[in-house]
Amino acid sequence: AEAARVQELETRAIAEASKLEDQEKELRSTKERLEDETQKRERVEADMERLSRIVADTDNATNQTEYTQHLKDSLVATKSKLLHERRVNELLVREVEQLHTRLRAALNTTTGELLTEAMSNESRLQSELEDSEHNVTEARAQLAAAAESER
Repeated sequence: AEAARVQELETRAIAEASKLEDQEKELRSTKERLEDETQKRERVEADMERLSRIVADTDNATNQTEYTQHLKDSLVATKSKLLHERRVNELLVREVEQLHTRLRAALNTTTGELLTEAMSNESRLQSELEDSEHNVTEARAQLAAAAESER
């Protein structure tokens, strides 16, 4: 029964570790997607800076025509949107990193607890086995002594 309990604990530990590793892989994937989005955002920001220079040159050349004003308004809206997305992405990256840290700590704690319990059970079972072996040895000695006294 104890061996089955130990086996069950080991099976649970393996299943828990596998589940946590799957969650860790999912977190890595999410983090990679967020990093890809951040790189895209940085490229867009670089493009926005180039557009800003183009808009400034156009303003000087056309004395602020309606078309130039429309481009400026659009650029401001896009920049505002990108800044908001940047903040959201940064928050998501932090949350993913915190979740990853918590999951790793939970995995370490769970694995440690299960290993400690398994080692304690193994030690207790070893002690019981040694006691049983001692009792068998004593019983054999008593049987041998009884057989000798009957002769």
